[in-house]
Amino acid sequence: MQRSQEAAPARAVLSAELYLAGKSSTRFVRPEGLPEMRQKVANYKRLRELVNEWVELAIELEKAERAAAKQGHGD
Repeated sequence: MQRSQEAAPARAVLSAELYLAGKSSTRFVRPEGLPEMRQKVANYKRLRELVNEWVELAIELEKAERAAAKQGHGD
């Protein structure tokens, strides 16, 4: 998150850059909404970590299944 240059000096506003479906978007967040936005960002980061872990495990499982099938055909 970064401070917006467009924010009025009297009201501090933070901006968050988002990327969805290959497109970027900026959302402005008032200070009172910052804790909730930070939690949402942390939740998203955790989701991405878990999805990446799941994909890695799925690839390992596929490799193991192929190896087992290959050994089974060699009998």
